[in-house]
Amino acid sequence: MSRNRWRFSKSTIAVGVFALAVGLLAALTALIAGGPATGPGMGLVDDWTHHHLVFSNPGTAADALAQGRVEQWYRIVNDPRYIMQQMKRNPRQRALATAPDFSTLATRLSAPIRDWWPIRKPPAPTPRETLKRDWSMDLGGSAKVGAGRFPAKYSFSTTTASCTDFVVYNTGVAGSNTGTKQANVIAYDNIYSGCSSDGNVPKVYWSYYTGTGAAVTSVVLSGNGTQVAFIESPSSGAATLRILKWVASQGTDFSAPVAPTNLYTNGATTASGNTAWSTCPSGQSCMISVAFQSPDANPDTTSSPFYDYTNDAIYVGDSKGYLHKFTGVFLGTPGEVTGGGTSSGWPQQMSSTNPLASPVYDPNYKCPPTNCSGGTVFIGPTGSGGGQNFHSIAGVGGSSNITTYSSTPIVNGSSTGIVDGPILDPSASRVYVFVNDDTGGNAGVWQLPESLASATEATLGTGSLSGSLYSGSFDNAYFTSASSSSPTGHLWVCGNSGGDPALYPIPISGSSGMTTGAITAGPVVSGTATPCSPVTEFCTNSGAACTSSAGADYIFVSPQTQPSSSPVTGCTASEGCVQSYTLNTSGSTATLLKAGAFPGGASGMVVDTQNTSTSGTLQLYFGILSTESCGISGDPGYGTGGCAIQASQTAP
Repeated sequence: MSRNRWRFSKSTIAVGVFALAVGLLAALTALIAGGPATGPGMGLVDDWTHHHLVFSNPGTAADALAQGRVEQWYRIVNDPRYIMQQMKRNPRQRALATAPDFSTLATRLSAPIRDWWPIRKPPAPTPRETLKRDWSMDLGGSAKVGAGRFPAKYSFSTTTASCTDFVVYNTGVAGSNTGTKQANVIAYDNIYSGCSSDGNVPKVYWSYYTGTGAAVTSVVLSGNGTQVAFIESPSSGAATLRILKWVASQGTDFSAPVAPTNLYTNGATTASGNTAWSTCPSGQSCMISVAFQSPDANPDTTSSPFYDYTNDAIYVGDSKGYLHKFTGVFLGTPGEVTGGGTSSGWPQQMSSTNPLASPVYDPNYKCPPTNCSGGTVFIGPTGSGGGQNFHSIAGVGGSSNITTYSSTPIVNGSSTGIVDGPILDPSASRVYVFVNDDTGGNAGVWQLPESLASATEATLGTGSLSGSLYSGSFDNAYFTSASSSSPTGHLWVCGNSGGDPALYPIPISGSSGMTTGAITAGPVVSGTATPCSPVTEFCTNSGAACTSSAGADYIFVSPQTQPSSSPVTGCTASEGCVQSYTLNTSGSTATLLKAGAFPGGASGMVVDTQNTSTSGTLQLYFGILSTESCGISGDPGYGTGGCAIQASQTAP
């Protein structure tokens, strides 16, 4: 490359840096100023996608300029998921003032991203609940969120807890609006103990019957929380993408749902007569349904929808190996992209023999110098069969057709395949894939570059984990690593320790990435062979560092059962158990804090933000996988079923 290309004057560079920074601040200000339509400020989403597309520290603007990756850095720090991740993890990053003058801006350019936001002193923490569970609500008879599936939480404010914050649960059973009624999806608000003087916590926010199929995978929320999308599958035939604009107080329980007021059916994006969201009457509930446009009218029981905030699109797999793309999901005219040929068109068959697990979408943060025509979807097949390929499909965000497609073998045996979506960190340009049964019969985690040019494995104990291996989670040391784009820390995964599940801290070491080979086990979480939930991490950071006296770095996991004599204090024989661990400063050691028995164990778990202004915050939200008595007699949510649960992070 010619040196002449880089002969810029200092004034030119200063102007360029200033323009870049002002543009960044303006973009972030616009995002926050837009906020949710029904609450103050910018709200925060925590659904399954925020546990699979995560960001290590992308460094400073100065780092990006020096390393020639300004565009990548700029795209990352403007990504809505990155912004929400930072706001959830650090109270100091929850608000933006007006753009500062140049001298202030120049000072900030040399500071880490986490120091750009004006510091707001967080409110004094309130005492946390120490109950085994704070509340439980019946989802209906045999209704359950499902193993490895997540509810979705929406917080209207980033600085104070609101009693209108809500949690949405899929029920996993067929909906009914006649006879014995049953909701497909249900939401609860008034979820904090400080929200009600009469003890009636939570309350049913809304409850909808959307069809006779079942929503058995995770739900996703729009950025402003006013809409929810999920996949509903019938007992036979094609699955349907349901997109619901809810209205508060419609439906009063799982057994008293209502149908949305306005129902619309859309087809392919090219179909005439498709309905736009602008058609939905103001103040009324609406649902737009788009049946899967595949040659075989396929159901979907294994793949959760992934929402792309930037392009208002959803990607999801089906039970016969096809990947689908929907556009105009929350903001435009919903429809499925179809056509374009067998090698580059939609829907695209990624596996001829197996269902697909959940996809994860990367908006192509490296653009330029790489292909700028769209993002990349990463996805793997589930089900039996060894030697399955893990796929990436590029160019999916910017045009109707796929422009490039590649795959790499992920070594797995003939057991359960890849049942969960990968974890992608665009800052480090790495993908992590979870396999329960490799050719050696062991559970393992594979690390790949985004190009899928190579694959290395870390093994978790001896033998595969009974059931399925779900995703892990990075520790706070990883998320706050000072090494720009080459983070250090640990990926915590629940694997198999010679028959019993245990937590494994897989070291991540800067540019070399994940430690390969056999990983040393951490705490055993059950004394019998049983699957675990996905691992969830959260830094209860009300100060500068969650490992200081101001907070702690937690990981949460739930084995599905325990033996008659449990090795974990607080767990109960023959019951699932939610366990809370604190991590040391480096994230290498986990110490049991508390545990609580829950029948069947927990689904995926989502968490509260750092809000501490209302008592009963800093909680876990999940569903149990078996049944028990839920709720309070005489109130909504009372019954015996697969309960929706809120439990304390410190004493589940």
